[in-house]
Amino acid sequence: MPPTIISSPLRRLIALILSPLAALSARAQEFIPSGFDPSDEVIYQIMPIAWRVSSDRLEARREWLAGPTGGVETGGVESGAGGGGPGGGVPIEVRHRFGDFKGMTESLDYLSALGVTGIWMTPIFPSRAYHGYQHGAADDVNHWFGTREDFIGFVRSAHALGMKVYIDLVVYGISQDSTWFQNALRDPGHPDAGMFAIAPDDSSLRPGPVWRANRPGDRRAFQGYDFKTWTGETIGIAWWDLRREAPRDLVASWCRYWMDPDGDGDFSDGVDGFRLDHVWGRYPHGPDGWGYGVGDFWIPWKKELQRVNPRVFTFAEQAQWENNGIDLLPAHDAALAKPLLFAIRESIASGKAGKAAAALEKAMRQIPAGRTLLGSIGDHDVDRVASSLSPPPGPAPGPAPGTPAPAPGTPAPAPGTGSPPAREAADELDRAKLAAGILLTLPLPPVIYFGDEIGMTGRAGSFGSDANDIPRREPFKWTAAGPGENPDSPMTDYWRAHAGVIEKRFSRDGDGRSVEEQQGRPGSVLETYRELIRLRRESVALRRGDYLPIKADEVVSGGDGQDADGGSTGDAVWVFGRIHDKGKMVVAVNVSTRERTVAFARSRAWHGRVVGPWRDRATYEVGEDASSGRAIHTITVPPLGVALVEIAER
Repeated sequence: MPPTIISSPLRRLIALILSPLAALSARAQEFIPSGFDPSDEVIYQIMPIAWRVSSDRLEARREWLAGPTGGVETGGVESGAGGGGPGGGVPIEVRHRFGDFKGMTESLDYLSALGVTGIWMTPIFPSRAYHGYQHGAADDVNHWFGTREDFIGFVRSAHALGMKVYIDLVVYGISQDSTWFQNALRDPGHPDAGMFAIAPDDSSLRPGPVWRANRPGDRRAFQGYDFKTWTGETIGIAWWDLRREAPRDLVASWCRYWMDPDGDGDFSDGVDGFRLDHVWGRYPHGPDGWGYGVGDFWIPWKKELQRVNPRVFTFAEQAQWENNGIDLLPAHDAALAKPLLFAIRESIASGKAGKAAAALEKAMRQIPAGRTLLGSIGDHDVDRVASSLSPPPGPAPGPAPGTPAPAPGTPAPAPGTGSPPAREAADELDRAKLAAGILLTLPLPPVIYFGDEIGMTGRAGSFGSDANDIPRREPFKWTAAGPGENPDSPMTDYWRAHAGVIEKRFSRDGDGRSVEEQQGRPGSVLETYRELIRLRRESVALRRGDYLPIKADEVVSGGDGQDADGGSTGDAVWVFGRIHDKGKMVVAVNVSTRERTVAFARSRAWHGRVVGPWRDRATYEVGEDASSGRAIHTITVPPLGVALVEIAER
């Protein structure tokens, strides 16, 4: 008797293949109807300042270098987002080659060739922080990146190539540089003061963040904080009181503007949705959580957006990373599968696939009808995936036979500098490709963090400011040599405003981790991503198929049952199917450092062929068990590889 499949409109989960199937179902709840199904999407995240310098900006910099000062900076780093000021009258964005909107437009051919269908960028609004998250009025742009017209031109160009555009937005607060906050700070009786989360003392605000003006006679406590940014300046943010109509209407008006900038009902010049930063189901501090919650704020906000464009897509970064953000989905179309991100990394590092499989199946059980989670293996808030997949270091291995001894006095490479030894680098890149193989075969729309597709590395630093995260956000490597050796490179140089970051940078000229060095090279991380994205976009099974965990037994051929990375033979391979009425795919993921052969049985044979980046090193055979008559399916998977088997129905 065929198994029963229990499904929801966006996501279906089938259970075990070798015994009667038990379906794992999502909870059924009443949510705002979703106007857009992201199942076919491949989203790519960029940070504008670190992404690409336009040819126009490079020309402006050449003119400065050829001018009277010869490129000599005659002043310090100016405050504010853009403009002239100190530095010989040349804006910081020109001097330090900040990425810009025109550069984003010039990058669209690359993104189109990569195969992405949507672009999410960190905030583009006025801010003195390089990452933009403590931003001001969100109906304006940060002039570091160009003009509104430049951004709208980018949106139109992306849409012309079939790519959607999503912008990041902070809803819960606003920069202390903003007019609204400055009015409230200057005059407690000003109408704008009523827009902010303010208390006469901090007792009702703790343990949330508290900011005080420390001015004579002003004892007010604001929900908010300040911090030092990468240029040494202090930046602050203050929470809105979203119980009040004024800030609620203001935030909604910003979003309505960007969805249809000229208000003509034609969305070709407007963004397709929003990624929301640090979202709570209900903010846990202050009276009534300051109105910052799903029922109080997010549902009315989403309804307001849908009145403009019913297909607007919103996805939330949950404030609590330890869960999947399911409590946010009454309002939002998706949340980020953060626990799965960490589980995939841990599985690859440990050689034990069970953690990733369990995290995915837990997420699948939780996803409600009509919603989804977005899968990812990296983003701007965590260490680079290529730096996070290796097992903990053990005793240092001895040199390979015949390796010449280093010259006397040769220093060891400093942590976080230079390129790793060739063998270590190759293993690191193999693991990065494996992570991509997992991400792009899962039943969740994938999000790719810029630079992961070329194996860029980086771990958080310790610089006493938000520069701590720049190693995770280093300039995208378009060329083998950076601006110092190749001034015509479109690589940005924004990090040069902080000397410590440059000294301890991870990216190095000629390290093999650039578009120039990998494009067109079979087996590179970039070409692996391109092939996996192409397969996903061509395969309805990978995009929309049910998830079918498959219990497969390993065919052991000797050995001690242990890998160099500590994984056991029983937990090294994760096998699952992606099942759709119009196609099937079997995926076998080997997180160990040894070739593995696994087998599973079915009453009816699944004949097929191996496809994808590992096809030349993986095999798939179908035989028959003489005693039971059941079909035996045998898959051999290379070390740190993924066997993708396209099933051909007979």
